[in-house]
Amino acid sequence: MSIRSILKKLQKLFAVKYIFNSNGILSNNTEHKKTFIILKRVRVLACRRLYVKNKTTFLSGNKCSFGLTTRRGNVLGVFEPNSEVYYKDLFSTIYFVSVTLPPHTSIKFENTFKNLSDEKVEKISEKKFNGKILLIAPGYPSVGNEYAFGFVHTRMKAYKELGLEVDVAVVNELYVHKSAYYEFEGVNVNCIGFNDLRILLQNHSYQKILVHFFLAPYAQVLEAVDISNSTVYIYSHGVDTMYWDYPTITRPYFEPKKTYLDQARYDEFKIKDGIIERFNQRKNIHWVFNTEYALKNSQKLTGIKYQNVSIIPSPVDEKEFYFKERSPEDRKKICVIRTFNNLSTYSIDLSVRIILALSKKPYFSELSFDIYGDGDLHDQLVAPLREFENVHIHQHFLTHHEMADMYREHGIALFPTRYDTQGVSACEAAMTGAVVVTSDGQIGTKECIDQKLGTYCQTEDIDSYVQIIDGLINDENRFLKLSKKMHESVLNSCSSKYSFDKDIELIKAKPEKVDLVPKFTKKKEPILTIAIPSYNVEKYLKNSVYSLICHDKADQLEILIVNDGSKDKTAEIGKKLEKLTKTSNGSIVKLIDKENGGHGSTINAAIAVATGKYFKLMDGDDCFDTKNLVELINLLEKEDSDIVLTDFYEDLAIDGVKRAVKYYKFMEPGVKYDLDFMQYAGYGFSEWGPLLPTTTCKTQILKDANFKIDENCFYVDMEYNFIIYANAKTVTYYPLTIYSYYLGRAGQSMSVESRTRNILHHEKVCLRLLDEYEKLKGQLSEGKKQYLINRIIVPLCDSQYYVSLYFFKESKYFLSFDKKFKNYPEFYNHPKIVGKQIRLHRLTRGFTTRFNRLFDRLFRQNSQS
Repeated sequence: MSIRSILKKLQKLFAVKYIFNSNGILSNNTEHKKTFIILKRVRVLACRRLYVKNKTTFLSGNKCSFGLTTRRGNVLGVFEPNSEVYYKDLFSTIYFVSVTLPPHTSIKFENTFKNLSDEKVEKISEKKFNGKILLIAPGYPSVGNEYAFGFVHTRMKAYKELGLEVDVAVVNELYVHKSAYYEFEGVNVNCIGFNDLRILLQNHSYQKILVHFFLAPYAQVLEAVDISNSTVYIYSHGVDTMYWDYPTITRPYFEPKKTYLDQARYDEFKIKDGIIERFNQRKNIHWVFNTEYALKNSQKLTGIKYQNVSIIPSPVDEKEFYFKERSPEDRKKICVIRTFNNLSTYSIDLSVRIILALSKKPYFSELSFDIYGDGDLHDQLVAPLREFENVHIHQHFLTHHEMADMYREHGIALFPTRYDTQGVSACEAAMTGAVVVTSDGQIGTKECIDQKLGTYCQTEDIDSYVQIIDGLINDENRFLKLSKKMHESVLNSCSSKYSFDKDIELIKAKPEKVDLVPKFTKKKEPILTIAIPSYNVEKYLKNSVYSLICHDKADQLEILIVNDGSKDKTAEIGKKLEKLTKTSNGSIVKLIDKENGGHGSTINAAIAVATGKYFKLMDGDDCFDTKNLVELINLLEKEDSDIVLTDFYEDLAIDGVKRAVKYYKFMEPGVKYDLDFMQYAGYGFSEWGPLLPTTTCKTQILKDANFKIDENCFYVDMEYNFIIYANAKTVTYYPLTIYSYYLGRAGQSMSVESRTRNILHHEKVCLRLLDEYEKLKGQLSEGKKQYLINRIIVPLCDSQYYVSLYFFKESKYFLSFDKKFKNYPEFYNHPKIVGKQIRLHRLTRGFTTRFNRLFDRLFRQNSQS
């Protein structure tokens, strides 16, 4: 399909206008509906990294959005007017600039494009983040979406007025592959991804961190960085700590309420319970709830009693939402403001039904209704009201200032709800003197708007809302009295004195010095030695070690930081940790400082001096689940198996996902298995056996093996796994997820770039293990031989061929390995390693490797036919 035909289709769908012009152009939308404009002549030749700076002047209207649009008309990345955006992973080469204009909007804009390196963007980011306090939230108001997270903006304006140096970080999945910076009403807003937040906190130590909405990816970041010198305030806003009410909170309109959770959702919420429990035990974490009800309900749902907690109402700015004395006629002006997404908790359908019921009243024509907001289900929800001339539908959001003015123009604010939602907006309306008619479901709001005022209704009882409004319409004196009492009720419960002032007092308070690490007078004989190979891990090491020692069982550990000739402050941090854990008979943490020799050399050095009953590895940029580590220590005291297996997490930093990996579900927990019989399907390891993140091994087995892992070489984890399995006799599994394996650091050994650069290292490990197998196979049982062949040697050799054929155009790496591999006849023609393509490449002495992908397709098509 041609570009022109695609654009014609888009024109029909979106009223597209084509503007053949350059930057600095004037764009108009005089229509009554939203217009999508593609600037066909504004072409952007992009590489993987692109920096965009937008400057927009509004000649009429105040909302629009921009985007990069592919040749197929797909809008890849939306950016705000007057913002800076950095795209990290663009996949196309040519983009057009697109503009979305609301009705009756005219703008003049200019875009600047640059290709920037990661280093330059980091410098830009450093200039944006220079405060002493960091505020993290999943969203913030912007032009065109002023209603979103207004309560966060209210706080930020107060912080700014008081001169507090607060950086704003909007962190969500939209910014995984881009970053953006814009200004909203004088506040600088920085939009970044989860890994960007991690990098920020590794490079910038904040005194205070304010987290609004405690999301799992935020916890993932905070657990992975050193926040021991920061006080973290977690502001709960309902769903983030009351997620067990999910069936009610997420119920769509016009569908029955679910009374159950599916297993996946149940498992997710149990994980969230674990997150809250872990953070609740940290002494530098402070919880903030906006109502007593929210605190008690969260505790009831999770079964967790919060240790360090404050109740601070969400602030209602009495200066912005100042009181205006109403006239009797104002009682006939009724407003509704909501988001119109498909969540029945916002209860727009109830507002519609209330208006429909009022339409039967004789005075209905004297009333005036204004409905504000937008969302996915907007048109369907307001459809029954289109026929009424006195119902005015405004399909857009308002700024805080516009909301305040709007409330003052109305006498009644309609806020029915099926959950404790929109409480802040209801209180803001009440602060101006609007009489708020709402639902019993607003339990938290009752702590601000006095229930005795008589404007709360049974949620689904339309008649009860109508009766209250009917009473206000027919009794103007009651309306005028309630208007003042509403204002006084909110003023005396959640105005600055009761919210802002408490919030500021909390933030400004000098944090108490807390000892996160217990003090031990004497260390015991170590049950477990944990070796930490460390090279240039100054940003990770302290937090990694803290995950090992912040518990009462730390005196049963021996922690060996093996500094492999780092060029940063790794050794200096190691010495501080050694001093921190010093006891009368030595330190729990010990620093081994050595010249650079690679990952294998650090393992060799640790094994040589280890004194624990068991031995476990942890890379210097990873960490452990402290609670589960304590459980493991308790088990190891009585355990006698040569290998103890546990589970691990994949810490997917870029996507903000922490995934539990469980390879050993076939094993009964606590049962000792014989490694000579683990090769059979169902009875043994179908995919992966003992791995670095999952293995705890008896120290003496490693010492007795007398095996030196290759130094100055990548991929030596496979040598470690090989030698443990070859020499151990028994294995036991416990379903404890302990190791958090960080994936997202540049240059990790399994990245494409690293595998290409280090192909000869991989070849060296393959050949080393082939040699070791030949040396040991006479001593090994048939079961062990089958495991070592099928789970270690075959996958390694197959991977070596794959990288040499698919990551390189030339044949030299294929020929190099194939020539050496020929010395191992048992494996040279192994059917799981060598197929038709490799045999063909051997016959042509590597000439056909350049056509490998073509042959791949031909062989695949032939097998399917």
